[in-house]
Amino acid sequence: MANGASCFLNTHVLLVTCVGLGTSALLVGGHMNGRFRSEDFSAAQAAPSEKEREVTWSDLRMEKGKENEPSERIRALDGALVRLAGFMIPLEDNARSTSEFLLVPTPMACIHVPAPPPSQIVHVTMTQGRALKAEFGPLILRGRLRLEEAKGFYGSATYSMLGLSSEPYFK
Repeated sequence: MANGASCFLNTHVLLVTCVGLGTSALLVGGHMNGRFRSEDFSAAQAAPSEKEREVTWSDLRMEKGKENEPSERIRALDGALVRLAGFMIPLEDNARSTSEFLLVPTPMACIHVPAPPPSQIVHVTMTQGRALKAEFGPLILRGRLRLEEAKGFYGSATYSMLGLSSEPYFK
């Protein structure tokens, strides 16, 4: 479908991908989040000279009492190509693969227990055409990190990421 729009619906998230129009939008709990254009997906790819940063959850933690005021250290990560280890919370109902999920620092962080603070949640959208096997063990994700708030069914996330690839944490 070169000039049409394809819509995918599940019970938690509405992801609208306009094939041929070069945009997708994420509607979560009535909010519009994660608007990506096709040029965002190509910009997520690393330039040959760009160095990937190893990021930890401690690096992403906001200072207590200043959750709405990112430090210079955190602002420096905005737009960076990073590697981050964590656990996947799929946002799609397909039990085998997912292209959209939350990455969190601890296993089983979900709606059944108190959610981590927003600075400890990364909303991930894999680049076009890429879906990951739904994993419940730790993984290492590689992608372009953005400092942008997303609110949805599972809580708020301070960061989003255009995911490029993943690998198992334990090899």
